[in-house]
Amino acid sequence: MPTLCKQERLFEERLLSMLFDKGKRFTCSDSFLSDKQEEARASLRVCYLPVPCSEAWNDGSCPYSCKLLVNAPKSRYRHAVDRNRIKRLLREAFRFHKDLFVGLMPEGKVLLLSLQFAGGKVSLDMMRRLVKKTAGMLQSRLHHA
Repeated sequence: MPTLCKQERLFEERLLSMLFDKGKRFTCSDSFLSDKQEEARASLRVCYLPVPCSEAWNDGSCPYSCKLLVNAPKSRYRHAVDRNRIKRLLREAFRFHKDLFVGLMPEGKVLLLSLQFAGGKVSLDMMRRLVKKTAGMLQSRLHHA
């Protein structure tokens, strides 16, 4: 099972400000049938920025090709348990499809990536579909740029 270690997480203030100042954004949406057979929508707000390895790591090495930030807005999800569950499911879905994100960047580059969930009820299957669709959209955007 792939892991998501501390080096793969995006938490440094310098990199966060760089990502949100210079990064590109898009939204990935998905429709699914909920338990009551109603159509529901879920979406991820994605912010990404490819940077050289020297900017992402102080020692110049490049052990991982992607650094991830996962969040759920407090304005939409008032209870901490809801936010924590969403973030846990999103990290698990990223781990499941991690191989799709690893091959996106060429040697010597790192992808700074922020995933923010904006949707209703969540399940692991729905989250996995969203993350897989996000990886596909990200691949097409990075190869066309």
